[in-house]
Amino acid sequence: MPGAGWKRAALRIRELVIECQDAPYRMTRDATLAGQPGDSLVSMLVENAQKEGTLDQEAPDIRGVAGSVYAAATDTTKSSFLTFLLAMVLYPDVYQKAQAEVDRVIGKDRLPTQDDRTKMPYIECILKEVYRWHPPIPLGLPHFVTEDDEYEGYWIPKGTTVMTNLWSICRDERVWDKPDVFSPERFMQPDGPSVSELADPYNIAFGHGRRLCAGRLFADTTLFLAISSMAATLDIRKARGSEGEEITPSASWVPAFISNPVDFACDISPRSKAARGLVTENLANFSR
Repeated sequence: MPGAGWKRAALRIRELVIECQDAPYRMTRDATLAGQPGDSLVSMLVENAQKEGTLDQEAPDIRGVAGSVYAAATDTTKSSFLTFLLAMVLYPDVYQKAQAEVDRVIGKDRLPTQDDRTKMPYIECILKEVYRWHPPIPLGLPHFVTEDDEYEGYWIPKGTTVMTNLWSICRDERVWDKPDVFSPERFMQPDGPSVSELADPYNIAFGHGRRLCAGRLFADTTLFLAISSMAATLDIRKARGSEGEEITPSASWVPAFISNPVDFACDISPRSKAARGLVTENLANFSR
């Protein structure tokens, strides 16, 4: 039927979503029951359910929890990470300061951990500025007004769907000095926006109210470890064209529900042979 193609597409996507949950669960469940559990949430839940004799009943919940944790975080985390990468290409001085802080705190013999976070205030400011510069979901999630309301002269009747323009909040010139500039230093100032909890981009980018992102702590930790580990081991530069000229990407993003930077080129290389070895060693340990 003309115009009904979206229904067929939705059915195909539904099958893919189910398989994305089922395949990793089956693999982890079978390995756990065979006495080869990995260090994962699913392995722990399967082991506990097996001991209690409730695995058959709990399997749908275990599968759903694991699928939600994975799927809910990947796209938004990727968006923020790519925004960080774009910023480091455009603002190399920021990345050099990040590398200097990581070197000072952990040296060059290991990768950063969450325990190092309180000792890395500049990395923390970079992460805040990533959230501010471009929230991964610029318009946030829709909210439903439960009672009639009025805001700055606007009448908002009960039942209205309200979208929060997070991007506009994070680029408001009344709050942020030169909002289009990526500047972690704005959060280092004692009299800057960082003194206000309401102005902390962490409390903006992950939404608010009953639809506040449930995985915000996981996503925030993941991004901190990714950013600090890159600073510890990799150099990031502008790519070069066929004539050796630097290619400067534009600070622009794709207009979408989850908004990624427009595709851009960059040059990423190990800081040293020791850094390459450190990454290789940690990848080997992770895959065991």
